[in-house]
Amino acid sequence: MNIFFQPLGGASVYDTQRHDIAEWLPRSLHGSILVTTRDRRLGERLADRGKPFLIEPMETSAAEQLFRSRVSVNESEDDRALHELLDLLGHLPLAITQAAAFISENDITSTAYLTAIRDNSNQVQVMFNQDLGDHRRYSESGCSILSTWKLSFNQILEQQPLAAKILSLMAILDLYSVPKYLLITPSTTFADTTTALGTLKAFSLITALDAGKAFEMHRLVQLSVRHWLEMQETIAEYQREALQIVSDHYPTGDYENWKVCEELSPHTHVVLEYEIGGKCQSQQATLLNNIGRFDNCQGRYEIAQQRLAKALQIRKQVLGKHHPDTLQTASYLGEVLFRSSKYKEGEEVMRYALSSSEEVLGISNPLTRINMGLLAEMLTGQGRFDESEPLFRRALEGKEEDLGTNLNDLKNADNLGAVLRRKTQYEEAEVWVRRSMLGREASLGENHPETLRAVNHLGLVLRHMGRFEEAEILNRRALAGFEQTRGREHHFTLQSLDNLSAVLRCQGKFEAAEWQSRRAFSGLKRLMGEDHRHTLQARMSLALSLKEQLKLSEAADLARDVIEGEKRCLGEAHPQVKVSEKALEGILSAAKIEGEWEKVEA
Repeated sequence: MNIFFQPLGGASVYDTQRHDIAEWLPRSLHGSILVTTRDRRLGERLADRGKPFLIEPMETSAAEQLFRSRVSVNESEDDRALHELLDLLGHLPLAITQAAAFISENDITSTAYLTAIRDNSNQVQVMFNQDLGDHRRYSESGCSILSTWKLSFNQILEQQPLAAKILSLMAILDLYSVPKYLLITPSTTFADTTTALGTLKAFSLITALDAGKAFEMHRLVQLSVRHWLEMQETIAEYQREALQIVSDHYPTGDYENWKVCEELSPHTHVVLEYEIGGKCQSQQATLLNNIGRFDNCQGRYEIAQQRLAKALQIRKQVLGKHHPDTLQTASYLGEVLFRSSKYKEGEEVMRYALSSSEEVLGISNPLTRINMGLLAEMLTGQGRFDESEPLFRRALEGKEEDLGTNLNDLKNADNLGAVLRRKTQYEEAEVWVRRSMLGREASLGENHPETLRAVNHLGLVLRHMGRFEEAEILNRRALAGFEQTRGREHHFTLQSLDNLSAVLRCQGKFEAAEWQSRRAFSGLKRLMGEDHRHTLQARMSLALSLKEQLKLSEAADLARDVIEGEKRCLGEAHPQVKVSEKALEGILSAAKIEGEWEKVEA
């Protein structure tokens, strides 16, 4: 561009004394000049804003014809593999010609070539950096696709440094849907931003999505830019910058941030793979902490545990064991361990977090109260209700009359209600759970997932109190809300389904209860595993629904499986094991009455 026209934004004294080369191009009604260029903007200016003829990637049939015309070996392979290869090559003639030359020269199949480049970026760079010769191209221009694009990259770097920076940063992130706010700093002017992005689009290196709110690039462009950055020895610098940017923009995984978390998740996966270390460990830990929190909210407990455990390890090393951020990560990890039914492991984590927060932050600090509640949850999960109840009450000191709208206080109130329910103190349990639900409705809204959890729990309490119609209304509300906000297959949705099946069973609607129980059990087994407490609970619900329909053999088998699973998951001394053993006794007693004892015992 600068060869033909003076740069925008001013010119040097020397430049003002020269004429644009474009002025010397002849213009006549009796002839034409054919302009070929990679820069669409230059072509349009030289053609007096005439409409350009864009050379688009080849159609599939033409690309296949070109490839087969260049492959000298007998190529009789699956068309699907060939089409996948052409897609990876972007239907670009130079890339296709180079790939065909490599296949032909080395006497390999296109399937073998595809396998080599599909998942191995290093292999792609090696293969596409080889100059296999093409007599139709100028010798000085090079015949490899990497060397060809390198000319464009160098030109952009010289003429538009901001465009080169954006291109480099995009190449370090995920290929698809890179949000514009990751690429542009707030201090960058509109004009500079527009010019830089316009340059990259003019060279067909990036494509705008969603009216310019996001951008993507082809895999070959990405790999070529990365190779170029390696040659410049700047790739590590951009990896650090990408990690910093994504870490700064990735929010906590709370419900209000889910859309942004989903949008940025592909980019977090990419930047967390880079082995950077050093001063970037703090950003790494922050990102792991926030994405682990989001995974937890989405029910992806295994990967959430891995990420939070790594974040905790880094923060202990970088910030120290007693730093508030370290203790916050420990709290998040404890929550994941509780939801994974790993109560012993979670108890160890939360005892460390609670003792440290009491020592460093004080007993009245919100984080200390959170850790107190989480430790109490671990004890509740192990059936140690007499130990967990005082902890919950301690965490709620000063909140007896007015819970307020703090979510952590509301959670502790709900969990205290769960302990009281298990101790059959239903009236007080209802008070705490209802107050928690009303507080969440006021602060979060009626259809917020945290509100729906309290709605579901209140329905459970009312069922135990024999108030089945009220319980059913609440359970159906929770189920509909979770299906809308989290989907039909989320474990909170399936737990709500299981609670609904139980209240239907209590009202004598056994067939409907069985259908709901089977769906809940199947989904929880798939999501959480056979021995997770919620899966075992749904399995027992199904057994009880079958018992009421006198399907006693299947009911007994399910109940026995539940007892064995609870012994593995919770330990033989856990109170829930005794509850399940009592349920099995009821099934066996029914079998004796119905004369099916031998069938059930077989």
